[in-house]
Amino acid sequence: QFLICWPSGLALLAILPHGKGLLTEWGSRFVYPFVGHILSLCLTWCWLRARFGERQLIHGLAAWAAFVLLGAVAVNAFWACRATYGWAQLVLEPKWIYGILRTDQEEDSADRKGHAQGGKPFSHYVEKALHFARPPASPTWLYTGNKGFGQGTGLWSLVWFTCLVPIVLLLWKLAARKIAFLNLKTLIYVHLANILWVCLINYCSPWPEKDSYHVNNPSYLERIGCIVPCHKSAGEIKATLQSLLQFLKPEHVVVVDNGNSAEPLDETQRVVEEVNNAIKYLWVPIGMKTNALWMGLNSLPPTAEYVMHIDDDTECPPDMVFDERVWDHSQTDAVSYGIVMYQTGIVEKLVDYEFKTISQFRLFQSHFSTVWFQHGIIGIWRRKAFTEILQEHPFLPFGEDNWNGTINLLRNRQMRQELRSHVITYAPPTLLPGGSFDRQQGYGAANIWKQRAERWFVNAPRRFWIRLYLLFFYCHDTVLGNIVFRVLSLMHLFEIYAHLVAPLTLLIYAFSNHFRWSFVWQAFLLQSVLHCGQVMFQNYYWWRHRKDIQVDFLVCLLMPLYQTFLTVCFWYGHWRCLLYYIPFVPMRCGLYTEGGMTPALLKHLHNIDTCADDGEEADSPFHLNLEDGSTGALGGPCHDVP
Repeated sequence: QFLICWPSGLALLAILPHGKGLLTEWGSRFVYPFVGHILSLCLTWCWLRARFGERQLIHGLAAWAAFVLLGAVAVNAFWACRATYGWAQLVLEPKWIYGILRTDQEEDSADRKGHAQGGKPFSHYVEKALHFARPPASPTWLYTGNKGFGQGTGLWSLVWFTCLVPIVLLLWKLAARKIAFLNLKTLIYVHLANILWVCLINYCSPWPEKDSYHVNNPSYLERIGCIVPCHKSAGEIKATLQSLLQFLKPEHVVVVDNGNSAEPLDETQRVVEEVNNAIKYLWVPIGMKTNALWMGLNSLPPTAEYVMHIDDDTECPPDMVFDERVWDHSQTDAVSYGIVMYQTGIVEKLVDYEFKTISQFRLFQSHFSTVWFQHGIIGIWRRKAFTEILQEHPFLPFGEDNWNGTINLLRNRQMRQELRSHVITYAPPTLLPGGSFDRQQGYGAANIWKQRAERWFVNAPRRFWIRLYLLFFYCHDTVLGNIVFRVLSLMHLFEIYAHLVAPLTLLIYAFSNHFRWSFVWQAFLLQSVLHCGQVMFQNYYWWRHRKDIQVDFLVCLLMPLYQTFLTVCFWYGHWRCLLYYIPFVPMRCGLYTEGGMTPALLKHLHNIDTCADDGEEADSPFHLNLEDGSTGALGGPCHDVP
């Protein structure tokens, strides 16, 4: 009931400051939002009093009333500041960020000047690491709703945590009710349902045989360009490039080496030149994979009609299938491929099985609806579609591939999966930090925990409302596609909810009178046996026609333990998203693509110091105009989008 009343208060608060006939500007800034809150509180009180009675209301909901009042004060302060400073000054150029930066400069001026003298001017980063284009002509609401919000987090985090408290309390209450379902019978039912789901996927979309009769069309290959974003990959990129040159022209391959450094961090350029001098090498002194893709996209020659992106440690097999018939469907904007791992250790073998099942699930999506995203490891896009998507991209630190797919779905487009061939790549060889492994996947992810819990799994709760929107408004071109998409969307939304509630349920159970160690061990053993049986059934029955993709017997035995580890990663990642990623890592729409970057933000986001350009002071901020498409900092025009 409380969650019904709280949005009503916010709605009144949002409407009243913009109502007609306001008496004075001061009243519109301070008085009327407060009156709106008082009115919403009165309506809330009257409704709850009629529902519960006055005595129960006073004794049972005093804490709720206090929280509503606190939230009213916080949100009212937000709207007052918005009315006083406007969105642009409040969020796009937040005073507290510049104040903090100036304070740091004053406290450590000598060190700061030393960095400025040795650093590059901001114009260097504009030239080497940023490409500005005009805003998208027909953007989605994800872009329009987030463009113009800067990187200030103080006020936003205050509002976020104010609204998060009742959500957490609701999840806690729901988790307490789930204790009744903690029994062995429920565990059996869940696994049986999962086994039936796996059987449905394998029956409808079995892993296909190799297509030995397929011949790639040379004219199609000549129209494919490839972007290889990389970071300190001199030891791996040679094999990747050699595998690409089996199919693509070297002039259509762009290696985008990137990192938060003015100069390259290793010998990647030398390795690229040794492979083929015609391959274009770029050093981008801002470390971000999405920006590397954007820079590489705008460096491809105009003859590249389709754009492949591939990781720097991924190889294409000699029998790679490039089938141009996938583009005959006008709604299809991208195609993905199967992914397997180099099986150099037991952890890599576990990840290999995981990605094989993911690849087959995407084949099911491709057959009956649409794939949700192209994994960053490998994917091919229509160039026009990929350009439009990157223009709207939030440029968050991690999960750029899933955001690509999400934006594509918001545009009511589709994606496909090709499983007649698959690429091979590396996986971190350890589960937890502390190993001696020095190869860092994902710009520093040297272990599965860091790769999943701290990066991949922190985005799903942030996209919850987008998935909810797509559940109701995504339009596939077939009835079956719409039905399958909505079933999968409901499953995904429930999965997010389950990963948020499950740790709370276990915590409540651990401190309840119902806790029994015997039940914990019985449940764990039963879950392991059922999951192990499911993996063996998948491996030895459904994949019996493809001996080359089957996994070892030891992998089947250890998959339950690995899946338990991934579940814990999901729990940590999802709660990290709610408590840190959403409130303190804002969207960055237009920041890298339309001239929104400033020296202060470059320091804030990438810890890059810049010195003064000729005729400018080192610490003078640049004020950029995002509306007319200009770079602002240099006063020049934006580049046309190819």
